[in-house]
Amino acid sequence: MKKWKGWGIVYQEIMRDRDISPEAKCIYAYLASLAGMKNVCYPSIDTLIYELGMSKNRIAKHMNQLLEKGIVERVREHNGNLYGRNIYRITHGEEMLGEMGGFRPLENEDLENREVENKANNTKSLKTNSLNIKKDIISPIVTLYNQMCPSLPRVTKISDARKKAIQARLNQGYIIDDFRNLFELAESSSFLKGRNDRNWIATFDWLIKDRNMAKVLDNNYQDRKGINISGASDNKDRRPASDRYRGMLKDGDC
Repeated sequence: MKKWKGWGIVYQEIMRDRDISPEAKCIYAYLASLAGMKNVCYPSIDTLIYELGMSKNRIAKHMNQLLEKGIVERVREHNGNLYGRNIYRITHGEEMLGEMGGFRPLENEDLENREVENKANNTKSLKTNSLNIKKDIISPIVTLYNQMCPSLPRVTKISDARKKAIQARLNQGYIIDDFRNLFELAESSSFLKGRNDRNWIATFDWLIKDRNMAKVLDNNYQDRKGINISGASDNKDRRPASDRYRGMLKDGDC
């Protein structure tokens, strides 16, 4: 068995938080052990699957819990239109830890002092790079929508509200491939393209809302066999197809 060297820091406030799943704590501790004092690491998804013994979907589910709570931040490297590795920054939930006055190890004091001197600059640099990566992704996402959804209203301006909405989805762990799937599913849905009893058409802003994006990716709006969108189903009761979707547009979805 190979002996790995290195160490990391985990916080009791996170490990003893009963609102955080055991799997999320496992992922947090694993990433922290790789990150060390720099609080940055970049294991591939295949490495996470192999070394943690979890499925890809299981890792994604519990990783999202860490992202939503601000314990971990994730950005994706890219060069032009090519996307590379995920970079994980272990924040340990900075707002919570700020109330504790931080953490000071008793060992390696000289080494720690040198790390502390550079910590502010390193943190600032990483945050800046994170924002730049996200900003660079926003424009391609909008372009992708305009290209893939010609039947839906075109986006001509990237407003601050749209930037914030896209960044919120990215912070939740969605990647550009998820947006590509979203737009493909939207363009293939007769209902979202206006063939419903309201003549309502989905917009870019509607699609990128958290709840709506999840529902579209779950195939809730896809055409079903045996349903004639223009008026009736193929069975005997021949109810309007829009009745099937009526509940999906409640609570201000459109």
